[in-house]
Amino acid sequence: MYWCKVARTEAEFKDIARLNYETFVEEIPQHQANDSGTRTDLFHKQNTYLIVLSGVEVVGMIALRSERPFSLDLKIGSIEEFLPDAGKVCEIRLLAVRKEHRNGRVFFLLARALSDYCLEQGFDSAVISGTVRQMKLYGQLGFRAFAEPMGTGAAVFVPMVTTRHQYNDSVAARLQAKRRLFLPVLWR
Repeated sequence: MYWCKVARTEAEFKDIARLNYETFVEEIPQHQANDSGTRTDLFHKQNTYLIVLSGVEVVGMIALRSERPFSLDLKIGSIEEFLPDAGKVCEIRLLAVRKEHRNGRVFFLLARALSDYCLEQGFDSAVISGTVRQMKLYGQLGFRAFAEPMGTGAAVFVPMVTTRHQYNDSVAARLQAKRRLFLPVLWR
């Protein structure tokens, strides 16, 4: 059974660093390889990590933060130049699911946990650097591009935004409403 929580333990943060490496170094060549097999995010201390576990193993993660500057601010300048009415904004980063757990359930648990958490925190919108390989997936979450793609090779990303309204109208929100009884988010 899968369950969600906010990462808090050192063991969870070590698992996050390994999943971060597997996804953003080995699979999406966004960062340089190293001998440790781990990658700690530049904003690690500011991130809130929502994780999905199978037993005690971290099988999925997503990070969010509201402290500025966002990684997108550093890439394109102030996001408010593109989104003047964004309201209270968070940046979503590091969506990753272990390959053997890419069955849809982990992703929907992460999406539901993220939407619940963002609503609880009072965010009006969320920005993300979405990989061009997953544009359809981000669209299902209500995200839309607001600036030109950036990056090179296999690591091309698009600055994207979603709002409460856009998310509520998304495919993911409709599917989550149907599955809510079947995919419990257990916060521990």
